[in-house]
Amino acid sequence: MFIYDKVFFLTARDVGLDIVSKEIKKLKIKDISGQVGAVKAELHHIKLVKQPKPTASLVPLPRRGLRLAVADIDAELSAKYRAYMKTSFFNVEKTGTIRVVTENMKLILDAVIGRDSAGRPSLTKLFCKGSGVIKVTFRGTWSTLLNLGCRVFQSKIRSLIIAQVCTNTIKEIKRQMHVRDIPVRQTVAKDYELDFSMVRFPKFEPTYFELYSKGEIKLKDGHIRMPFSPPEIPLFKQHNKKMAYVYITDYLLSSGFMAAFVNRKLTVYVNNSLLPAQVRGFMKTTCPMSLCLGTLMPKIGKTYPGAATNIRIYATEGPTVHVRGASMGLAGWGVVNIMVTGKDGKQQPIMSATLSGTANFTVHVSNSRVFFNIVKLTPKVTVVKSALDDNGLGAIVEPLLKIASKAFLLPKLTDLGFKGISLPKVKDLQFVDTEILPDKTEVRHTTDQ
Repeated sequence: MFIYDKVFFLTARDVGLDIVSKEIKKLKIKDISGQVGAVKAELHHIKLVKQPKPTASLVPLPRRGLRLAVADIDAELSAKYRAYMKTSFFNVEKTGTIRVVTENMKLILDAVIGRDSAGRPSLTKLFCKGSGVIKVTFRGTWSTLLNLGCRVFQSKIRSLIIAQVCTNTIKEIKRQMHVRDIPVRQTVAKDYELDFSMVRFPKFEPTYFELYSKGEIKLKDGHIRMPFSPPEIPLFKQHNKKMAYVYITDYLLSSGFMAAFVNRKLTVYVNNSLLPAQVRGFMKTTCPMSLCLGTLMPKIGKTYPGAATNIRIYATEGPTVHVRGASMGLAGWGVVNIMVTGKDGKQQPIMSATLSGTANFTVHVSNSRVFFNIVKLTPKVTVVKSALDDNGLGAIVEPLLKIASKAFLLPKLTDLGFKGISLPKVKDLQFVDTEILPDKTEVRHTTDQ
């Protein structure tokens, strides 16, 4: 979930004010004609001679979007006029100049914000209206008469200014929004992406607004239904000093593990060279005068003397992650298959065991990276099948497999925690002063129908 607060409104206000100011500066008002009594007048060469210094405010519109209010549009324009009057015998034409002053002119721009088909925040509608006073002063021949009927020209000039500034401001906002399409997916690894598309319409409150984003890691081009849903994130009222706050729950990591599991990415092959030194010797099928698989299972030693041994580990469920403040827990379940390579080059399974375990970490964030230290690693191994009747072999093998799994996983997790994991990099979004917050949210599990 993204929460945009006071600083965001100030920044967005300044952007909106800059757009409006530029459009006022580019004002090009076409010639205007009108009639006062028997005198017809044409106003031409209307141009801005004094650039106003407007002020602006940006506030949320409850259940709708945002409102930009631009005030103090006190500008001055100049123009020339040509007045003529027809009589029964001849036409009279006179010229002069005009001074146009705007007073208390305001523009209100309402942006209705929703979401598009891709889950991006989008401008559904833009409305613009204006108000204010226009004063027109004629200077020249017949100016007294023209000034008496200047309301005709004041109304037209005000309508043209408001229409032009509103139309061009809306066009420019739409153009910038199109050029800067807000991304909702970001690659976080070679085959994975972070999906933060909106799951429902934004919520607008008097001092902030919220975007409800998915916050899910998934395989690229992969579509799965998560067996759990993201938790409701509480409102932290004390968070009101920065431009935006991004809240991430353990749903993010759990979804990534689930995506990897469903797409069969949680499988590891370990050959003898990758095993820890204290376990490597045990995995041999031939070991005179020592303890190994070959001596524990004589049939294996005779059938596959000196054979290469390897291990295949794969998950049977998607690992789950629980983050509570600065503590994180990871639970996983899988199967360990020990295989040997026969003379024919084919691999033969000699033992299968279930593997489950939990890992507990302390977590901290620094420079946009998440670091963690392992507090406790608890694997559990149970032999479920072997090439021979084990006759109590499980009591011997299971502790050894437990030691092997712990010796294999612990260095890798320790190294990963020391190097840290980079927070997702999103275009035009930089994490600053990141902190981990205590919370009591829970990932709610759902049942497939």
